[in-house]
Amino acid sequence: MKIEQDIALQIYSLMRLMRKNVTNTLTLAHELSMVQIQALQLISEGHETMRVLANEMHVKMPTLTTHIDKLEKAGYVKRSHDSDDRRVIRVTMTAKGKTAWKKSMDAKMERMQKMLQKMSLKDKKDLQRIITNISKGL
Repeated sequence: MKIEQDIALQIYSLMRLMRKNVTNTLTLAHELSMVQIQALQLISEGHETMRVLANEMHVKMPTLTTHIDKLEKAGYVKRSHDSDDRRVIRVTMTAKGKTAWKKSMDAKMERMQKMLQKMSLKDKKDLQRIITNISKGL
């Protein structure tokens, strides 16, 4: 059981470092908070309603509203009422938001690729296999 605990701790540590890396990229470039970054991530994945965003982010609607207000004021997102149900509020990225998101994701991918270039082909294939197996287990 010791090795599983060690691996679990290493995975959590890696996740924290990766999250910090993404946060630093977006925060420095666009002065966004972690919650705003998480909202942009979810919006980019197609989660477009305030209710879904709040549920996915595990925050209450007033908290999400505050952050979406700031993103909207900065020009990164736009809110609109659903045409079928006006109670539903949709949030979409603006052109400015999409550009900022793409730039930050490109920078993140570039850094990740540089890190992976230092690994041998065997290590890359092993890592790919391991990540696939972990993903299947989730």
